[in-house]
Amino acid sequence: MNTSQIEMIFKNALDTYNSENYDLAEANFLRILENEPNNAHAYYNLGSCYCKQHDYKKAITCYQRAISIDSNFSENANGANLCAMEIWEISKLVWNMP
Repeated sequence: MNTSQIEMIFKNALDTYNSENYDLAEANFLRILENEPNNAHAYYNLGSCYCKQHDYKKAITCYQRAISIDSNFSENANGANLCAMEIWEISKLVWNMP
């Protein structure tokens, strides 16, 4: 797969993510990672898909992978923090915490 094809898939993945079609966005980001396994941006966005689907373990794993690929990519830390905050909010609901 060439660079322009990957860019087209990436754009489509972002569009489907923004349309809240997280399953299709996930599939597109995974397709990118099959061809570019060190694409920090794809891992970050895949993590965001997992977070939106409440699969927090996979989300955090993706954010950590993105950080390991590019430690200067600050969005990864922000994504991981947002995911952690969502986990906290859900746990408060489950345990009836204020």
